[in-house]
Amino acid sequence: EQFEKEVRDLWNLLLQQLQTLPGLEVLKTKFEEFFAQYAVGEQVAELVKELLNLVRDHLPTQESKEFVQKLSEYLSAKLTKKEVNDTAKLKELFELQVKAIRSLFKFISDLRKEKDVSGWFNNLPVSFESFKRVSYVWNFKFSPLNCLREGNCFSLRDVLSWRPYGFKFTELFPPFTLHGHVGDGQHIFTFDGRHMTFPGSCNYVLAQDAFENNFTLVANLVNGKLNSLTLFDKTATVELAKDGVVSFDGTPSELPAHKGDLAVWRRYYSVTVMTKYGVTLLCSTDLRVCHVTVSGFYHGRLRGLLGNGNHEPYDDYLLPNGQITEDDATFGNAYGLGSCKPVSGLSHEHVSDNFCNSLFGSGSNLRLCYFLVPFKNFKDACYDAVKTATDKKDAACNMALMYASTCKLENIPVRIPEACAKCNVDGKDVELNDDFNVELPKKQADVVVVLDTKVKPEFVNSLVADLRKEFGSRQMSDVRVSLIGYNDDEKYTYLFTTNGKLDFTGTYPNVPLDFPKVEKPIKTGDAKVDDFAMKLFELTYKLRKDLGNSAGARAVAEALGYPFRPTAVKHIVVVKSESLSDASPLRLTAAGVTQEVLSVQGIFVSTVLPLDDLTIGGGQDAKKVVGFSKNNVFVLSDGRKRPEGSPDLRDKVDYKNQEAIELALNEEGFVFALQNYNLLEPKQKKAFTTTLSAALADLSFRTQLKLECFCTVKYGLFPEQVCHVIDTNVLPPVKKVSARG
Repeated sequence: EQFEKEVRDLWNLLLQQLQTLPGLEVLKTKFEEFFAQYAVGEQVAELVKELLNLVRDHLPTQESKEFVQKLSEYLSAKLTKKEVNDTAKLKELFELQVKAIRSLFKFISDLRKEKDVSGWFNNLPVSFESFKRVSYVWNFKFSPLNCLREGNCFSLRDVLSWRPYGFKFTELFPPFTLHGHVGDGQHIFTFDGRHMTFPGSCNYVLAQDAFENNFTLVANLVNGKLNSLTLFDKTATVELAKDGVVSFDGTPSELPAHKGDLAVWRRYYSVTVMTKYGVTLLCSTDLRVCHVTVSGFYHGRLRGLLGNGNHEPYDDYLLPNGQITEDDATFGNAYGLGSCKPVSGLSHEHVSDNFCNSLFGSGSNLRLCYFLVPFKNFKDACYDAVKTATDKKDAACNMALMYASTCKLENIPVRIPEACAKCNVDGKDVELNDDFNVELPKKQADVVVVLDTKVKPEFVNSLVADLRKEFGSRQMSDVRVSLIGYNDDEKYTYLFTTNGKLDFTGTYPNVPLDFPKVEKPIKTGDAKVDDFAMKLFELTYKLRKDLGNSAGARAVAEALGYPFRPTAVKHIVVVKSESLSDASPLRLTAAGVTQEVLSVQGIFVSTVLPLDDLTIGGGQDAKKVVGFSKNNVFVLSDGRKRPEGSPDLRDKVDYKNQEAIELALNEEGFVFALQNYNLLEPKQKKAFTTTLSAALADLSFRTQLKLECFCTVKYGLFPEQVCHVIDTNVLPPVKKVSARG
């Protein structure tokens, strides 16, 4: 009964939340209008009935069967437009659903208590006779003659080589995606699961489409270390060097970038290069770890150090002349480009090492992955790495990182061994899980600007320059400003770089960014259908925004994961091109939780956006208002002379969307009026961004924080510090601050 009561309470809460969603009534009306135009045939009702009957016959308890049967009857009645008492029927279905869930829990519990499992298979809760009805539910055509003639059907080899790749549904069926890896430059893991250590110093072909030359991937090795990777396709060439430095067709380029069918983007710890020809390159910024993913349609069509990709390890060492060798040196040298000094003296013997044995042992953090990703090759690579390395621990840990990263590609929850994870705080090492305290402010500041790319570039460039200047003028000599871009019309968010670094010191581009757009419904030619599809798309889009799945929400989530330095003042500035719409309770709740998390971590948050119907009393012009906090108002005349603002004007400010704006303000945040910036003359625009930046820097400088931090591992791979506030003290305003630099 207690379980039933909790389920009822949860159901009622969900109903209340759904009823408050904006646009729900409109969606319901449009749904009814659309289907009113068409008569739902008996065949559709019969299809639903047969599907549910098929499900019912496979259920193990009488209660669950009864629930599905009643659900089938209700849906059939609705589809055939029979009179139904919806309230009574839905109540009955809900009660049956609760009983069904309880019966299934009991069934599973009883199974776990069984010691003799032989009887399980004699009384399976499945009626095999019911499978005869599958043909009524769906059918498909298959022509063996056409399959053999066109050569596009699965072969016995495809079935025998079936190997599910981790927990990805798309990897369960052929053609299987090919995965190769390059660790610390010289350690090559082929598409078909072989490993070799090749300490070359030249350009080498890693992978190439040997039939149609759609792409070529070349590695530049210097004494066995990876210096750069170059991907060629039929439209462009991109080179990825260390520290995330990228060149397109020989010309340095900042990220995100794309040319032809090639695209490159940056994340905090990695860079991704992708071509529409079916190749994706994912590397850590230092190139210690690189993963090469190739479409399964290149099965057996590849050549290079990563093998031919035919799921047959025996012929991986296929030479350009078509012969097969078993010698690592012969194979590696064959794919050198130009005049390469031959590598010789490679040995297949792997000398055991105790540290490697511990990293890949039964007690390692990596053990969860052993059954899905064979670790022998990586352990052998560890032996080879420490044999010639000066820093043997670092070399071994590189191979542990390589293996852990490979496991993460398969969505397996592993983390690098503790012996390989430590944080660096102000030049000092901190062991994994160790605590330490930090007092702020110091000489560092990390500012993340979450930017709607529809905002004018002149505002972005002026804001970035003034943020750096104003924080620097308050004894913070090490200021990093990072940009995260988003656009509601585009699929992805992106990080902007300067010389491969996230500290943005360049110029924000004054040209429209062209990246993959959100796909809108295709046109059918039927006006009514197209109109309904578009309205449904718009309502779905609005619902996604209400549920926190908009591009802006994803960009803010990206900012939350920024690797802030523990000794730096932390500030997130969200710049929106559109005003806040009436937010749903779900959006407000999510925003409130986010604000609380940021406050606990000692991260300030401010918002820049157009404010609807902004007014101010006291003889002030609302167009001169830069922004406000909970206690102060900032006007153009304040500038750097009065960065704390004017408290006497706060009660005179009025605006729409009070609840959403108040939430955006939080305890120590600001809201700035972007529409006023757009109305100003060039000189006044500079004063606007100066006033804005001075307000942020002044509050950060006056707020003394004591943080407790500890060292952890981000994504299971990268050591990172996590902090929370244990004490806060806000000092009185500073009267005047002199500029420096």
